[in-house]
Amino acid sequence: MNTWKLEEHELDLSNLRKQESLFAQGNGYFGWRGTFEEGGVPNSLEGCYLNGFYETFPIKYPETAYGYPGQGQTMLNVMNAKTIRLEADGEPVRMDPDKIREYHRELDFRTGVLSRSFVFAASGGKSIRVAVRRVVSFVRKHCGAIAFSVTPIDFSGKLTIMSALDTKSSNQNADKDPRIGTHLPENCFERIETGRNGNTLHAVQRTIRSGLTVACAAGHTVTGESGCDYTCGEQSLELAFAFDCVPGSTVEFEKYIAYCGETSLCGGDGDPLTTVLGETEAAAREGFDVLVSENESYLSRYWETAGIEINGDDYLQQGLRFNSFHLIQSVGKDSCRSVAAKGLTGEGYEGHYFWDTEIYVIPSFLYSNPEICRNLLEYRYQCLPAARERAREMGHKNGALFAWRTINGAECSAYFPAGTAQYHINGDIAVAVKNYVQVTGDAGFLEECGAEILFETARFWRDLGNYSEERNGMFCINCVTGPDEYTALVNNNFYTNRIARENLWYAHSIYTKLEEKNPRRLSELREKIGLGPEEPQEWKRAGDAMFFPYDEKRGVFLQDDSFAYKADWDFSGTPKEHYPLLLHYHPLVLYRHRVLKQADTVLADFMLDQYISDDQIKRDFDYYEPLTTHDSSLSVCIYSIVASRIGYLDKAYDYFLRSARTDLDDHKGNTKDGVHIANMAGTVMCIINGFAGVRQYDGRLELRPLLPGKWKSYKFRLRFRRCLIEVAIAGEGVLLTLLTGKEMSLVCWGRTLELTENNPQMVPLNPADTAAPKEERIGIL
Repeated sequence: MNTWKLEEHELDLSNLRKQESLFAQGNGYFGWRGTFEEGGVPNSLEGCYLNGFYETFPIKYPETAYGYPGQGQTMLNVMNAKTIRLEADGEPVRMDPDKIREYHRELDFRTGVLSRSFVFAASGGKSIRVAVRRVVSFVRKHCGAIAFSVTPIDFSGKLTIMSALDTKSSNQNADKDPRIGTHLPENCFERIETGRNGNTLHAVQRTIRSGLTVACAAGHTVTGESGCDYTCGEQSLELAFAFDCVPGSTVEFEKYIAYCGETSLCGGDGDPLTTVLGETEAAAREGFDVLVSENESYLSRYWETAGIEINGDDYLQQGLRFNSFHLIQSVGKDSCRSVAAKGLTGEGYEGHYFWDTEIYVIPSFLYSNPEICRNLLEYRYQCLPAARERAREMGHKNGALFAWRTINGAECSAYFPAGTAQYHINGDIAVAVKNYVQVTGDAGFLEECGAEILFETARFWRDLGNYSEERNGMFCINCVTGPDEYTALVNNNFYTNRIARENLWYAHSIYTKLEEKNPRRLSELREKIGLGPEEPQEWKRAGDAMFFPYDEKRGVFLQDDSFAYKADWDFSGTPKEHYPLLLHYHPLVLYRHRVLKQADTVLADFMLDQYISDDQIKRDFDYYEPLTTHDSSLSVCIYSIVASRIGYLDKAYDYFLRSARTDLDDHKGNTKDGVHIANMAGTVMCIINGFAGVRQYDGRLELRPLLPGKWKSYKFRLRFRRCLIEVAIAGEGVLLTLLTGKEMSLVCWGRTLELTENNPQMVPLNPADTAAPKEERIGIL
């Protein structure tokens, strides 16, 4: 097995849509599903998506109420410029399993190139060899290219290559599965301009409701051309190139494609048409191999810090690299775009951004590519005006409430019990700010963007909760939904209260720090948001008094006030085909039972484990594990991480195996709708935060590495502040090497180490509980 590639050795159309998701390409700006250029295959889902480019539609409620979102948003399937059709003496070359020989397809994680080759058995005993390479540029965000090579093997005749820019596109129809589909009309675009300049086709469209403009251009270079025809129809523009061929002669055909689309947050990159014409011209001038070389250099730098090497399991190594590759393909790399739940690989969840970004994607990049984390957090900062507006709409006099599902910052979740009620999104973003600042020391981001996010979210928590006499004056947060969407609208969800307390405490500490270090900036912020002088102390008071439900008899933190009183779910009587439960049982049936869709209290125990003992984490894990269905793809990675923490190494490994191969082996049965980005990020976290036990507490790096029994060794690199260290774990111990930076301090299995450059230190693997004692820490910069 080549662990640096995803390979396919025979043409099998039975799982076509799944394969189209797996072989998808992207660069964070736009993405292509892994469809065949020739098209014409039944059940294929052609897809080209621009991150942050969407259409709105009115949400229709049979019964509505105040504050329900009125507008939905859906990432659009835009113009398709990949189409290249081939004819041999008038016979179409199709991806027909009965006529395809020597088929091979691969996606290379080191170049980003999707390659495909086959021999087509035409009528009359004729045969043709076709080789296709496709690339989406990481360096030129607007650009992709296709190199199409055709060689007649045993006949002389006429080859015709028809290259199209298909201007009619549409999204999938709504489905009974709430995770996919939308209610968009068939046509979401109005045509602004189409045309041809030499061998370059172009089109400009504007969305009918959101008013966003997208342009696409496709330029061509050919060898051996004997003629060219141009047609322009209602649905496509097309160039047809004819060639007179003899056996062994090869036609080389290259297509350079560029997209430019606006977003509502940041607009576009100048005039879209001018941009795409210039980009295609420049790419064609440089050539296909230059784009590949640029990608190879870009990905080489990425793998230098993001790569994780496993010695002992190629099956998992491939899964891990596949996941890390899709992460860098999908994540937005500017403050205008985030990362959708399915990335740019499919239409599941309508291209919406969720809490997945802050709790899964940002942690997966935090120690390897923190600049990506900053961009993602800057996107949230761009959304602050919409979050403030949503808070007012929800009845809060100040603060901000970030959207549960969104593209442009406005809430578009139509089911509030599992949408708006998940107020923990505010704390998720605040904790992501804290972790980013403490790992990088980026005081500039904190002062420019982070502090304002922290203050506005802290104000919201203070207004949302109340001090309860029935709870001896403790601060309670009622009528919320935590991460577990099989339990909704409860009081004092443990995860929500934990994340809210961290938000309140950190906001107070940053306010105090700014008072001391940068009072001018603090004064500007106070004036901008109307922050009263008494509010920060109220944040700390509320955090100090936060209530957490606890079952004294079982010795576990309860998921919420009512959790212990609910009926048990009949797991033994639930047919296997009834999972996921959300597709077979009314939400109220699920809400009445002790059954979890995903990690909730266990997630809080991982994220904020500095406040509780490992014994407490173990009791919580043992209690909630048998109640958790893992119907959410976000769950198994968290259980793997926590299992590592408490010494359940076999369980940690089993959960990691499920996470690492979720899409490759289609564990959820819906990879056809796009890959599971948050789970992919969670796979990285299973290694870094799970087996290696990496944590940062108030800017101090700690590790508790373990070695799974099936592995000989594994290693990875960590960026922390201005240092880069390599961590290599094998049977003999943990080898820590400072690669860049003069010196750094860290804690490994309770031992404080001072690393200096080119002076590696070995620490024995020590699973004994030698970690520093738990204490109530208040995070500071």
